[in-house]
Amino acid sequence: VPQWVPDGYILQYVHVLDQSTDTVVSAELMNSEKYIFFSIIIHDKEAYLSHEKDANNITIVELAGIQHYIMSNIDSQAVTWVTGKVECSIFTNCLKEELHSVLKSIYKAEE
Repeated sequence: VPQWVPDGYILQYVHVLDQSTDTVVSAELMNSEKYIFFSIIIHDKEAYLSHEKDANNITIVELAGIQHYIMSNIDSQAVTWVTGKVECSIFTNCLKEELHSVLKSIYKAEE
C-alpha cells in the first residue's frame, strides 16, 4: 500500500475479484483527468509478467531486493513487479517522477 500519492487524488473504487485460479485486487484514484490504477493479482501458481508497452526502453529499479519494471505505453506509464505468487502493477498518466514517488512510498513502511 503506498504511503504517498500526489495531492488531489480521490479514491474511486476498490474491487476484489476471486477467480478460480487467482484473486485480483484493484483500486483507482483520480484527480480530474489524471488517474492512478493499482492492480494486485495473487496467483495459485508462480506469477509471471506480461504487459503491453510502446517502443521506449524499460527502466529497471530495484527496491527491497525486488526488480520493478517501469515502462511507457503511449500516453501513460506503468510499473510492474512480481514477488512469489503476487503480481503487482501501477498504471498512471501522472508524471513519471510522481510514479517513482508512489512506488518508493510502498516500501517506506518497511524502513
